[in-house]
This record gives sequence, structure tokens and C-alpha cells, in this order.
Amino acid sequence: MGLIFAAIVVGLMFWAAMMGKWYVALIITLAVPVAAAIGMVFRQLRPFATGVLIIMAAAWIIVIGPCMALFYS
Repeated sequence: MGLIFAAIVVGLMFWAAMMGKWYVALIITLAVPVAAAIGMVFRQLRPFATGVLIIMAAAWIIVIGPCMALFYS
């Protein structure tokens, strides 16, 4: 379930980037980890939040960071 949600979020981020709205993509990719970090407090949500944090960290390292460096340098 966490993988599906993270894939949807990454897809939304790419959609926002293709539309030329980098600030929307940045807000999306920052809001989800913040929500997952809040979810780490609750025991029932902890496995889901951990998966989301891992996927979003991988997305930042592999996709978002290098792309932003290329576009804004």
C-alpha cells in the first residue's frame, strides 16, 4: 500500500514538473515526508510511514536532486 501511494505521489510530482510548475512538485515532495514523519508517531501507521519515507528518500536521491541541479545550475 505504501509503495502504491508513493508511486502516485512521484507520478504527481512528474506531472507538475512537466507542466512547468516546479514549486508544486517541490511542495508535493516535501509535504508527503512531513506527513509520513507525523505518521511515525502512531504505532498502527508506522510500517506504512516507514515505507513512504524510504520511497521518497530514494526519489529525492535518484530523480529530484539531480534534475533540480541540472535545471537550476
